[in-house]
Amino acid sequence: MKILFISTTDNVGGAAKVCWNLGHKLNKFGIQSKFIVGYKHSNNSRVDYTPKTRAELLISKLLNKDYSSAIRLALSFLFANNIDIGSSEYIFNHPWYKEADIIHCHNLHGNYFRLDNLIRMTRDKKVIWTLHDMMPITGKCAYINNPSKWVNQCTGCNNLLAYPPMLWDNTKYLWNKKKYIYEHCSQLNLVTPSRWLANIVRSSMLSSFTIQIIPNGISTAIYHPGDKDLARKRLGLPLNKKIGLFIAQNGDLDPRKGAKYLNYVLARSTEFKNLLLVRLGDNKSVNMPNVLSLPYLKDEKEIASYYQAADFLIFPSKAENCSMVLLEAMACGLPALAFDVGGNREIVKHKKSGYLVNKIDESSYHEGLSYYMSLSDNDLHHISRSAARTIQAKFTLEQMARNYSKLYSSIL
Repeated sequence: MKILFISTTDNVGGAAKVCWNLGHKLNKFGIQSKFIVGYKHSNNSRVDYTPKTRAELLISKLLNKDYSSAIRLALSFLFANNIDIGSSEYIFNHPWYKEADIIHCHNLHGNYFRLDNLIRMTRDKKVIWTLHDMMPITGKCAYINNPSKWVNQCTGCNNLLAYPPMLWDNTKYLWNKKKYIYEHCSQLNLVTPSRWLANIVRSSMLSSFTIQIIPNGISTAIYHPGDKDLARKRLGLPLNKKIGLFIAQNGDLDPRKGAKYLNYVLARSTEFKNLLLVRLGDNKSVNMPNVLSLPYLKDEKEIASYYQAADFLIFPSKAENCSMVLLEAMACGLPALAFDVGGNREIVKHKKSGYLVNKIDESSYHEGLSYYMSLSDNDLHHISRSAARTIQAKFTLEQMARNYSKLYSSIL
């Protein structure tokens, strides 16, 4: 069996990591996988990328740096259109496409794939599309809380600067174009990593297609519980503090990642003399005695060491599907302080494997912080073990790969 994955990038970002890890795991099951991406970051020979335009090549050559991503983002911003930019003809003519038994799409946004090419693709091949957010069913947004804004129409956008940013409101056209495309697709096999997103999709313009739930999975060979004291000694962290860990690349700049609530926690953190807050992926350092700001890490084993060294994860995201950070942390025995939103409740059990904040406000999140600070070492140990067992039972890379393998076989 030969699978061709199509994704925005090969190994940068949560959705790309799911696709990347899945493809490599499937090879061990005897399933051949290759990747065509919008932006290639690895040197892997099984990854190809959609070609740059002449203008992108010329500008990048003049400036001695690859600016193709920035150029495409600028075009999508100016024209308020992120589904008609890019060419997929390269994919259709590619030998990997022609030989593939199944095309497995992940994120198709990112200004590299013309969405209307799904029509031809579904007529040529068996196609699976794993949805990692709501962007395929809204005008432009990855997450929208108000269903009236996108179920029957999308217009009057008041969030134009959220990713993907747009200069003017073109959401009505984008929503109608997506609806037209899906109505003309022969067949799409949809996958969502959470029941939460599956239920949303069943009320959307994609409701006519089959939807299967396959949770994301992580490698427990990398992310697993470890000796907390040894991890702290190796990382130079204090042994006599409770450590809360926040991890996100420039997360303090992203409102969806809960920057507002993170800043509130920082401001109130001095109430707890025994607390150290560690921020991985910080955009700027914070001059506070109980806050340690560190740059973002790419090495997964190093990231796992920080998970193993901490006592709880500060995870104030206001919208999530099936977060890889949440899965990785819990696999290492690190329970989370998270809002009860999206797919979080399918992963975290309140006060058993973590803490779910039921109201999205600062004071409620602070109550969760107080809860962790009040736990005894024994109670924290029990909740830590429960978090790790949750991942081992339902969210491993092995389980995800086997579930997709069954899906592939069922549609051929």
